Amino acid sequence: MKFFRNFLVSQLSLRFYTLLNFIGTSENMRRAEKEEASKSLWDSLFSDPNECFQNLIDPNKKDRDDHQQLKKEIKASKKCWRKIRAERFSFLDTNEFESTN
Repeated sequence: MKFFRNFLVSQLSLRFYTLLNFIGTSENMRRAEKEEASKSLWDSLFSDPNECFQNLIDPNKKDRDDHQQLKKEIKASKKCWRKIRAERFSFLDTNEFESTN
């Protein structure tokens, strides 16, 4: 019984340690994101002037480009599916159902 109790304690402590490690990692990631977001305009101006000016002129360009790319991918996927459906499942488009007796 003592062995089983020690085994459970060791397993729980291992999982607790893993959980704490995960929480610490996620907090570090959050902290890094905050630091990146709080990077001043002057720092970005000196590090990459073109990017800074583009962000000042059009701050939503990256989001808009990502959205347009997603729309293009969805359109391509739909076209591909329509082609496959026309080739393999054309019987679904007809109103006549033939009985197989």
